[in-house]
Amino acid sequence: MLTVKQVRPVLEGYADTIGRNKDGNIVLRRGFFYTHGMSASKFADACVKRLAGAGIPARVRDIDEVWRPFRGGATVAQGSHFLAVLEAVDA
Repeated sequence: MLTVKQVRPVLEGYADTIGRNKDGNIVLRRGFFYTHGMSASKFADACVKRLAGAGIPARVRDIDEVWRPFRGGATVAQGSHFLAVLEAVDA
């Protein structure tokens, strides 16, 4: 099982928030105001690649691009962000 404790040191600074959903999968978010060519799939692929480089196998379960109007002081989840849900790869 993939844990937040394993993922956080590898993706800290790249993903803005790292958490877990009720199914036990890792949820990563990266906020944006302008995408600058980035997409949810590019974000998810980069996260999986960074984890693989650290010896942590994972695969993408779900991705999404959430678009919301800018609100100063809003959390990452309340603003526009890329979302990637990762699950552990069975060994």
